[in-house]
Amino acid sequence: MLGPMLDALPDDARSVHDRALLAVAFANGGCRRSELVVLRLADVTAAGPDFTLRIRRSTSRARAPTCWSSALRRWLRLLAKQGISDGPLFRELSRRGRVVRRRGAEGRAKPLDGRVVAEVVKRAARAAGLDPAAYAAHSLRSGFLTTGGRDGIPLDLLMQLSGHKSHRIAARYFQTGAVHQNPAADLL
Repeated sequence: MLGPMLDALPDDARSVHDRALLAVAFANGGCRRSELVVLRLADVTAAGPDFTLRIRRSTSRARAPTCWSSALRRWLRLLAKQGISDGPLFRELSRRGRVVRRRGAEGRAKPLDGRVVAEVVKRAARAAGLDPAAYAAHSLRSGFLTTGGRDGIPLDLLMQLSGHKSHRIAARYFQTGAVHQNPAADLL
């Protein structure tokens, strides 16, 4: 699901931002937008070709595997080029692709609003020729489990990354993907 959306984005600063945000969210079990917007640059640690991320709300650590880390690496380079080395990992961009330096509480850099995550998902869907009305921020979580089900990855392993506590809830997404792998569907 996500690969074609990332590939369809143009090659500009906003897309560097959007690719990194989507890749980090999806690679970490489709983390919740509330977890994504509170990520800070200090939460990112290089681990060889990958990155390790500290997910604050769930008090766990996750990783951005090599296949997704190039998107994060490009975003980190863009931030560094603009002189940003601390504060929120994901921030608003101006129309010209510059990081907006708004200040929030206590004079700190202001993180993204959760609604922006949904806008990023819709923008990527639109770029890929998909109906953006069918996609939202939650599509990252459901898409992660659906893709895992389709790829035959055990639900318990997927839940370790997605943070789902209920098998019942996670299984709804998982089974949607797993039905494509069920050999019984080929019986006629």
